[in-house]
Amino acid sequence: MTDPDETALMLQLESEGVVLRARIDGRQTWCDRRLLARIHRYTLERLRKEIEPVTASQFLRFLACWQHADGEHRLEGPRGVAAVVAKLAGFEVPAAAWEASVLPARVRAYKREWLDQVTLSGEVMWGRLWGAGAAPIRRTPVCLFPREEAASWSALAALAAPAPAPTGAAAEVQAALLRRRSRKGWPRSSPRAARPATASAACGCWSCRHGGAGRRA
Repeated sequence: MTDPDETALMLQLESEGVVLRARIDGRQTWCDRRLLARIHRYTLERLRKEIEPVTASQFLRFLACWQHADGEHRLEGPRGVAAVVAKLAGFEVPAAAWEASVLPARVRAYKREWLDQVTLSGEVMWGRLWGAGAAPIRRTPVCLFPREEAASWSALAALAAPAPAPTGAAAEVQAALLRRRSRKGWPRSSPRAARPATASAACGCWSCRHGGAGRRA
């Protein structure tokens, strides 16, 4: 719009709130306020429809496909095992469950030597990250994760571990408090401190460490 009279008229309409000024392709233009509001509303409605939450069944279906548990998305061979491990990195299940259910559900015609292959090569590591305690090998929760992520998972496990029991001066202060409680008739002993969770990881042949873990007793 180059006519001075038209420009003055549009400026007056703008001051009255009838039109709004905008720029399209670098050029100044004017738009009816109500029409612009309608365009804005339609645009928001379209964008909201694009990000509407899915149903629980749709989400579970997506997870099954993404984790290769769906029959049409299952993987094959040692490379498939490595890909599944990358998806489930940091997830702990009993050692026996990895070869009994987790990997066979995601890798077509799964063979035990495939997991041995990727662990022996050092591509995949395994370990106990989220807890500690004695348990039979078959029931010990174990994580599998790519070797290049080992430092990251160990750091996360260290952050999640409980604080160690006090030592030195802190232990002496705690003992003094317990003696005071004892003199006042409070319980003489404090609850046993939980055993701190220590992260541990290893590489090498899976079957050599968890031999028979995936077999039925």
